[in-house]
Amino acid sequence: MEYQNPRIAPFARSAVKLLQGPISEDQQDVWGEIVQYVVELTHYFEKIAIELVLDRREGYAYLKQIELDDSGSTIGLVRRSPLSYDLTVVCILLREWLFEFESSDLETANLYVTPREFRERIDMFFKEKTNELKFVRDLN
Repeated sequence: MEYQNPRIAPFARSAVKLLQGPISEDQQDVWGEIVQYVVELTHYFEKIAIELVLDRREGYAYLKQIELDDSGSTIGLVRRSPLSYDLTVVCILLREWLFEFESSDLETANLYVTPREFRERIDMFFKEKTNELKFVRDLN
């Protein structure tokens, strides 16, 4: 998209969309702009220690902070905050399910987990039933 103001980069809209979150090829107008201006976008974001990750085969693009030193510090575009116990359990379970799915089912493209399956697996992580019931209610 060409803008009337010559100081505005032709990839400005896609740069802003990338800053807002991941882009998939389903978002055709922005996706096409990212593919067209991948070199310019890469150079633009590198100046502020951000890497453009573009996977054309899988059809997605996102931004990743570049680590500035060996300790893993970044420019701080995204704040790091610890996850609660409940969210940590969810992440672990989802990763476990994905690993099992990817290693056993090569034909199906998507993994589906029912609420009942989720509750059955999450049961062992909660000592107090009241915490589990509240968490499941919040999750639903």
